[in-house]
Amino acid sequence: MAHPDQLAAARALRPIHERQVFGRSFLLFDRVDRAQLSAFGEVRTPSIADLFVAVMGGEAKGATLLPRLPIRPR
Repeated sequence: MAHPDQLAAARALRPIHERQVFGRSFLLFDRVDRAQLSAFGEVRTPSIADLFVAVMGGEAKGATLLPRLPIRPR
């Protein structure tokens, strides 16, 4: 959860997902140091539901999800 005054700086780290809940900004990051994120607000480990919403929401908006590992043909 990013503090409103730190939101622009947090967005500069390119979150994979962002959503607004009750006027608060929740940003989901991949491979960003936890200590670095703590300067922007509360840091917590995402739930499986958070990850599902981030991934499925990206597909619904037409985003392309790239695999982290190369896919080898059989």
